[in-house]
Amino acid sequence: MVVQHPDRFTGIGTVSLENFTIKRALKQIEDCVELGMIGLSIEPAFFNMTLDEKKLYPIYAKAMENNLLVALHTGINYTTHQPMAGENPILLDQIACDFPDLNHLWPPMAAGPGLMKWWRLPASTRRCLLSLVVLRPSM
Repeated sequence: MVVQHPDRFTGIGTVSLENFTIKRALKQIEDCVELGMIGLSIEPAFFNMTLDEKKLYPIYAKAMENNLLVALHTGINYTTHQPMAGENPILLDQIACDFPDLNHLWPPMAAGPGLMKWWRLPASTRRCLLSLVVLRPSM
């Protein structure tokens, strides 16, 4: 679809964290770049990792180097065995400080009742400058 209609669509790839190795993750990013994708999606909590896990830092560095948008899943997950604490948007503050030129997208920041306030956290706790898009909840 993206190849057939580049004026209407753009591609976002993913970095699979299943059976995680840095070498495999960096290769997946290279593949995304070669395919002309503008970004990638990462969902660490589904693989028992936190957003600010240091072993993910090479992914953030490679994405920043290639000027890719990084969609980091935040707020809530629907597993029955992974805690939501690893997706708390407050963890993005350290990533933003360590990678000030990384372009972020943070879905679904405010999914679910009781989490509506989470979309405000990154804006209110930010100490570092970065390009950022925060999705506000549907009202």
